[in-house]
Amino acid sequence: MRKFLMMIPLAATLGFAGCTSTGGIDTGQIAAYEQQVQQIAVSICGFLPTAATVLNIFVGNPALGTAEAIAQAICNAVTPSAQLQARKRATMPNVGGVPVHGRFVGR
Repeated sequence: MRKFLMMIPLAATLGFAGCTSTGGIDTGQIAAYEQQVQQIAVSICGFLPTAATVLNIFVGNPALGTAEAIAQAICNAVTPSAQLQARKRATMPNVGGVPVHGRFVGR
């Protein structure tokens, strides 16, 4: 079941990859936005979120309307204190209920 749930973000990303357009938004624009969020997150906290994580947060949390806001929310979720709290609750770090997947990289 856990592997199935982890595949949902990938399926969503692949679904967009097969389209030339998504409601007037070019898939190239989506990819560029995902990369922008990733670059900002790496510069803020050294964490590289997956593209699927960025997309799911963008879709699931319209209040986080800018790349900077999404990157900051991701960094807030993966700080050591936030990770400790997530472990205590036996949950993954998340932003608005969206699990955060990725890895720490050198800045």
